[in-house]
Amino acid sequence: MVHGGVFITGAASGIGRAWALRLSKKGYGITVVDLDLEGAEKTAEMIKSMGGEAQAIKCDLTSYVDQKHAFENHIKAYNTLDYVILNAGVPEQGDFLDPQNKNWDLPLNVLLEATLIGVRQAGLIMHATGTKGTICVTASDLSVKENAWFAPCYAAAKAGLLHFVWTMAEKFEKEHHIRLCALCPARADTPLVQSGYFHETNDMCDTGTDPALTANEVAEAGMILLEQPDKAGKAMLIESSGSIYALQFQTANRTPIGSVKGKA
Repeated sequence: MVHGGVFITGAASGIGRAWALRLSKKGYGITVVDLDLEGAEKTAEMIKSMGGEAQAIKCDLTSYVDQKHAFENHIKAYNTLDYVILNAGVPEQGDFLDPQNKNWDLPLNVLLEATLIGVRQAGLIMHATGTKGTICVTASDLSVKENAWFAPCYAAAKAGLLHFVWTMAEKFEKEHHIRLCALCPARADTPLVQSGYFHETNDMCDTGTDPALTANEVAEAGMILLEQPDKAGKAMLIESSGSIYALQFQTANRTPIGSVKGKA
């Protein structure tokens, strides 16, 4: 018996899957959304094998119509939209100034525009149903770093998401009783990072000595963002060391609130 509904994009693997498994253990019905239907179905089967409830939906997140249908199918299945985790991602598509690079803007389309489509769809449903839900977008530590020359479009898109949250969170909360927040993890050891342009520039991506975060560590930290809003605030940074910080817009000051290392 589920006691709520969660909609998660990019949940066929990596951080999205870790989110899905963790939230399913809390009794939520999970809608696993991804362009990779096989991976999404695997995540849903993993949830069901643990006694949870889940459905997998194939969705091109860059399509407004596809996303609308995915959200409608979620409501049909679980009748509520308590948490929306907009986590789908793509890596940088190569050198920004390579004249042969025809997909240079894909990160902007998927990471920024498609995510904002999801925010809007979720917000419309929560407002119409009077649901005091939470919408969480996955940004990045690159949202607040300079000189991310190895992934300029990725960093720009993620920075855009973070700024959107800082811009709109108070309005969402005051006018619609919807919480809007952003999770900003450092590089995580996920299939997206392993298979894309980040992998090719792996030695350039990590400026510290700490290993990449695991997907489970990111999801564990994410639960603090979801469940402890007074502590985490509107946006939360996870460094590769595992240290967690609440991010404030005015000066980008970081307030230490704990560590996820050793807990996941």
